[in-house]
Amino acid sequence: VGKSITLEENRRYHASLVLDGHTILAKVDGEIYHSYTEPETVIEPLYHCASIEENGKIYIKAVNIKAESVSTEFSVEGAKNTFRQVVWHLLASDDLKAENTFEEPDRILPAQKTFCIEGNAWVTELPPQSVSVFELIE
Repeated sequence: VGKSITLEENRRYHASLVLDGHTILAKVDGEIYHSYTEPETVIEPLYHCASIEENGKIYIKAVNIKAESVSTEFSVEGAKNTFRQVVWHLLASDDLKAENTFEEPDRILPAQKTFCIEGNAWVTELPPQSVSVFELIE
C-alpha cells in the first residue's frame, strides 16, 4: 500500500507508525497510507571469508553458528604457492552464554592447532558455535 495524502491547513491530524511483526504501517487518522514488510532474514549456518596480505599470507575465517559441528572442505584455488601447514586459531565454548569476567578471565580462551596438508585443500570439523581463523603457511 502506498498512497498520497493532501493535508488541509488548520486541521489537526493523528499520524502513527505501527510495527506489526515484520510490517511497518504508516497511518493518518487511522487510515493506512503506506506499509512495508521486511523480508524474513535467512540465517546461514556457516559464514566464511578469506583475505590475502601484501606478503602473500592467506587467512580463511569461518563462523559456525549451528549447535552442532559442521564438516567443511576448504580449498585455495589460484594460489601462487602450495601450502604445507595450516595454523588453526579457534574460539569456542560448550556454553553459548559463557563469557570472560573479572572473576573468570580465562573462561574462554583461543586455542591453536597446527596441521599439515597436501596441496591447497583440506577438510576439517568446525565445532558448534565457533569462530575459526586458518593461517596458511608455505
